[in-house]
Amino acid sequence: MRKQKITWILLLLTAITISARQNDSQIINGSCLGQELPGIMGEIFAPGMNSSAEGNHLSPVSTPAGNVPEECTVFIAGKNTTVDGSILFAKTEDDGPRDIDYLWYVPRKEYKPGSVIKLQAGGSIPQVEETYAYSWGNLTPGQYFVGYTVACEYDYSRTVKSKYNYQNDLVTDNNFRPVQISIWYPADVEQGSAPMPYSEYLMTRESRFNFSLRSEENRKQILDGYKNHINWYNQSKDKNEEISDFLIDRKTRAYKNAIPCEGNFPLILFCPGGGDTPESFDVLFEYLAGHGYVIAAIPSNGMFDKEPSYNLMDEESQIRDMEFAMSYMRNFPNADINNICSMGYSYGGIINVLFALRNFDIKAVLCLDGSICLKDRDRAVKNLPYFNPGKLKTPFMNMARKIHAEQDFTFYDKIKYADAYLLHFNKMNHQDFKSTPQIRDFDNVHSGKNKNLTSIGPDNELIYQYSLYFLDAYIKNDSSAYSFIQNNPEQNGISKRILKIDFRKSMEIPPTGQNFCEYIKNAGVEKGLQVYYKAKGNDPEIVLFDEDEINSLGYEFLDEGKIEDAIKIFKLFVLEYPEISNSYDSLGEAYAKNNNTKEALKNYRKALEINPYSQSAARAIKRLEKAQKGNKK
Repeated sequence: MRKQKITWILLLLTAITISARQNDSQIINGSCLGQELPGIMGEIFAPGMNSSAEGNHLSPVSTPAGNVPEECTVFIAGKNTTVDGSILFAKTEDDGPRDIDYLWYVPRKEYKPGSVIKLQAGGSIPQVEETYAYSWGNLTPGQYFVGYTVACEYDYSRTVKSKYNYQNDLVTDNNFRPVQISIWYPADVEQGSAPMPYSEYLMTRESRFNFSLRSEENRKQILDGYKNHINWYNQSKDKNEEISDFLIDRKTRAYKNAIPCEGNFPLILFCPGGGDTPESFDVLFEYLAGHGYVIAAIPSNGMFDKEPSYNLMDEESQIRDMEFAMSYMRNFPNADINNICSMGYSYGGIINVLFALRNFDIKAVLCLDGSICLKDRDRAVKNLPYFNPGKLKTPFMNMARKIHAEQDFTFYDKIKYADAYLLHFNKMNHQDFKSTPQIRDFDNVHSGKNKNLTSIGPDNELIYQYSLYFLDAYIKNDSSAYSFIQNNPEQNGISKRILKIDFRKSMEIPPTGQNFCEYIKNAGVEKGLQVYYKAKGNDPEIVLFDEDEINSLGYEFLDEGKIEDAIKIFKLFVLEYPEISNSYDSLGEAYAKNNNTKEALKNYRKALEINPYSQSAARAIKRLEKAQKGNKK
């Protein structure tokens, strides 16, 4: 698999006595002589960024052959060479493979004047005033560059307005369902390319239901709307223009329309909260894409306009939007359509669950403070034929805000056949799950007291890290990620005052439907009955087969002359569906073929009692009673 080429590097700026040029990268010989190698390295190939238990020491990965010197070498990149002002400090070993073996970084932090770093061998060196992390906080980037693109598509199987207007005139405008798909993905980026500014994300806000608004002509209007949004927070209106310009122009980690890199990467299908766009989660998606995921995200639109009304029609529309996006992504160059996660936030945390319940290829379900765990939010969807928590057989995680009165975890409690996680972040509010900068104290920003204007908080970092580990565990089968999410918070160095985790292991999943019937045909009726009674003992509400499936199986045995097996299957039919006339009718027929007239009549009469209009039961009773009288003579 090809690794990321790097012109941005890592999140390091601590006091290093080796000088790094401000406008280029250097290679410094790390051998005992410490002599500087001649020349400047034009590009450095990205190492992996998987944090190890050693803290700031990061694990090694391979880089393309021919690009890393064979001798022990130290790489240093000055902050002006990187797009986000970060610093790289990495080294190779001359006794190992030709790769970058070790990386160190220090997260963004401010230090008091006069701070020093004490050295183990004695002495100290001065500390800098501040390290750099920007909007990513302490998150560790992945090994891939991140591409970003927007697909503006129409679902021609759906319309959004009447073909005629109120005057009964034919409307010639496009009448089909618009589906705007925002896509983040691992990418190849040409040397010298610059990441896009945050303003590119803002362009999707107004165009999510009208693609014509996504144009350069409307850019000023859209950006002015965002500035008005900033003004809502701003307590110092005279500083609003400076603050909003800073936010709009800040660099992201995404490269617009970059070429998807080679490989197949698991696909995350995402739905945001009511009326929102996925760009509110830009840091999360950049983070996940950098770690080897493709994200295809839809906006939260209503059935007939961009504002949903939180009813079944709007929910159905959004589920179909997710299904449309899934179909569209089949042709995306590096999306692995066989490894899909369904993800949602808030109201989207109902949509993504419903999507997973009716699409059986989903490998994981992840909710960010999902409304599926709020009181009355699932009241309408309970009427949907496929809404059944007991049928969810996909690993499930919901990350919830601090405990409050509106929460209801009934859905979580009813999950039985999937590993299920419930995480409570005790300091988080609902909006804190987004990547949108938390802008509060403008005066301190301008006075220099608060320089973390665009940083996500430490709890956001935990949410994003747990998201990645959950996906890695169940999508990529990463055992270390699985161990991490299985640990209690204290084992991961997280205070229980910040995070509480509940975990429920999946019950053994029994075969259901055609699989259950096939199991009986292959293993035998007795073993099939054992599976049935064990499953019912674990979950009395489970349904292992529908009436047509079990009835057809019984007649297969009957046609093959296996009458005793057929009787056992039809008894199972009666046991599972005692209210259905046909279950008794079929059992009666099997007893009749086995010359057990007494039991045959008993079951046929029960069938006629349930359904007085059953002609087959009536004819069978008449025939059997006549034969019974003839035998008595």
